[in-house]
Amino acid sequence: MIVKTIQDEIQNFFVDASNFHGNCDAVYFPENAEEVAQILETANTSKTKVTVAGNHTGLTGSGIPQGGIVISTEKLNHLVEINTKENFATVEPGVLLKDFQNELKRPGFFYPPDPTETNCFI
Repeated sequence: MIVKTIQDEIQNFFVDASNFHGNCDAVYFPENAEEVAQILETANTSKTKVTVAGNHTGLTGSGIPQGGIVISTEKLNHLVEINTKENFATVEPGVLLKDFQNELKRPGFFYPPDPTETNCFI
């Protein structure tokens, strides 16, 4: 797992499309659920604030950290399963909406939420 603490390397996590600004001490880039659990366990023990960041497309500032650490979902980007018999899909939170929609089109499905930004993460 990559962890970045140099402010110049993580400054893009301090702002999103809302133009709100924030700060944090570190950005974690987990690659699986176990690493996410490990980060959250450590943060909980130390009472550290945690912000989960997607692709910085939000318009509300909800992905902007106000101290603490950030968990980036960009490496959690696997489409795990599209089950056409039971009509469900399993994806990781870093999958791009446009990629997910394109994959669903193949078997004739669609993902109904349609925000204005298709580069957002699920």
